[in-house]
Amino acid sequence: MSDFRFRLLENGLDSIASALESLGGKARARAIKRAIRDLGTGAELLFKECLRRAHWTQIYRDPDKADRSAYDAGKIDDTATFEQCLRRLEKICSIAFDDKQRQVLNSLRRARNDIEHFEVNMPMQRAVAVASRAAIVLLDFVHEHLEASALEPAEAQLVEEIRRSLAPCERLVTERWKAIRKEIDAAVVPVVPCPLCTQEAALVEDGLDCRFCTLRVSDPATAADLYVTEVFGECYYRVFKHGGCWPVEQCPSCGRSSLLNRSRESSSAAFVCFSCSGEWSIRELKSCEKCDERCGAEADGFALCDNCRGWLAAS
Repeated sequence: MSDFRFRLLENGLDSIASALESLGGKARARAIKRAIRDLGTGAELLFKECLRRAHWTQIYRDPDKADRSAYDAGKIDDTATFEQCLRRLEKICSIAFDDKQRQVLNSLRRARNDIEHFEVNMPMQRAVAVASRAAIVLLDFVHEHLEASALEPAEAQLVEEIRRSLAPCERLVTERWKAIRKEIDAAVVPVVPCPLCTQEAALVEDGLDCRFCTLRVSDPATAADLYVTEVFGECYYRVFKHGGCWPVEQCPSCGRSSLLNRSRESSSAAFVCFSCSGEWSIRELKSCEKCDERCGAEADGFALCDNCRGWLAAS
């Protein structure tokens, strides 16, 4: 039997994943109560992970009384409070929450304390809003301040689980779109569905950057392949076994192998390059009559790539 063990960051992420699991079901009082409690716990653990990275003594309520032997043994009785964590994050880690984020976190703290220490009484709609908004703030916190460092496999798996859990949480989806709608509508690069959270909020620019769930894939070819496997449900081995073609090709504009053929989804944006953000309709991009490489089509639909055009002119 394996040990019952969660590292600090893993513990926090697991609490967030548990909260989203509760939010994804019916908005029953027990589920929302559990979500608020788990989010409050997860928030403190995530904050302490940031403080621990700065210096291990900062997770103690009183750093001057920190005991290294107890810390190494995992036996810490008196850790920093929620409010202390926020103050230290700003002072020591230069992580400052804006007024709106601080209001959300304080609402979460008060609701969690009421649940754990006394009684809670608020409209269900407000309780769901507290949980949904807090989940968004914490997801951004993980992306901006924790995910940059290498994650353990279990931690990375939990981050992916959290992202996949966002879509079923209707109130969370509504709140998130309120925050990102203007940015998505004003985007000057292609916007496609995110391979993980499924929301049409992923900006295609030198890779993929989902503004909804914060997924970032910096390698364009990897981003295009991820889209094919997750959105199209294709398997590289199965496609070639049955004589098919993997729908990621060489881009006629930048020359990189990151052009996604998504004509099965859209005719107006049938081709999107994850490197240069080029976008073509099904009529604008055709296969070269000679070599089958993608290239711009003439008015009559005839297509000949530059290489083949040069070869014909020289022969």
